[in-house]
Amino acid sequence: MKIRGQDDWGSGHYGASRVDRRHNGVDVVNSVGDSIASLTYGTVSKVGWCYSWKEHPDRKHLRYVQVTLDGNDFRYFYCKPTAAQGDKIKPGDELGIAHDLNAVFVDERKRPMTQHFHFEIIGTDGEFVNPADMIPAIKEALL
Repeated sequence: MKIRGQDDWGSGHYGASRVDRRHNGVDVVNSVGDSIASLTYGTVSKVGWCYSWKEHPDRKHLRYVQVTLDGNDFRYFYCKPTAAQGDKIKPGDELGIAHDLNAVFVDERKRPMTQHFHFEIIGTDGEFVNPADMIPAIKEALL
């Protein structure tokens, strides 16, 4: 597992600066069409859209899968879902197939974005959690 470093679009690390906010997860490097596998046990509690269709009509195909365990929500963004709401999940189970982010995020002034999926955790208190604090594989990737 590799975490996206700095590119022309920003950094994939938790807490990295964005224009008007902080990055709420980590970006795990992958290739277009790769299987995105669960990092945890749980139940698929939601299959959603990453962006508002009204604000970003060019991004309306971008989806995410949320897996819930013990009140924590583990969210995997930028995938075509293969898991469905209610599915019981274990580590390694496929949740979706990686979208091609460079077909969506285009700016001639920038080099292509590093292909990735975004992984974030919303804790039992409703606040974002640094994934490295809960997922050993992510902590190891950051060492």
